[in-house]
Amino acid sequence: MAFVNEMKTGKVCVITRGNLKGKDLLELMFDDGSSAPFALYIEASMCDRPNLMGSFEVSAWTRSGQVGQWTGHYRVAKKLPCLQPWKTPKSNSQTSTFNRR
Repeated sequence: MAFVNEMKTGKVCVITRGNLKGKDLLELMFDDGSSAPFALYIEASMCDRPNLMGSFEVSAWTRSGQVGQWTGHYRVAKKLPCLQPWKTPKSNSQTSTFNRR
C-alpha cells in the first residue's frame, strides 16, 4: 500500500513515453507539485494504448477495489526520467513532445 499512498499525493498523472537504458518505457508521474513527485516506470509494451491522446482518466486498483483516480496527460520525451510538470501544448496538437535538455 506504500505505493498507493504515494500515488494519492498526486493531483494529475503525467505519462511520458521515452527511452531509459535502451528500453521503451512509460513514466507514470503522479504530480503533487513538489520537487520530488512519485513516479513509476513500465515497459510501453505493457500498455494496450501506447499512443494516448488528450486528457483521459487514470485509475489505480487493488483487490479491494479502486483506490485512486486522476486526470491523465500524455507526452513523448527523448530520454527518461522526465519528471517535469505537465504544460498544456500551445499548438492544436493534443500530444506534446517534451525535449529534455
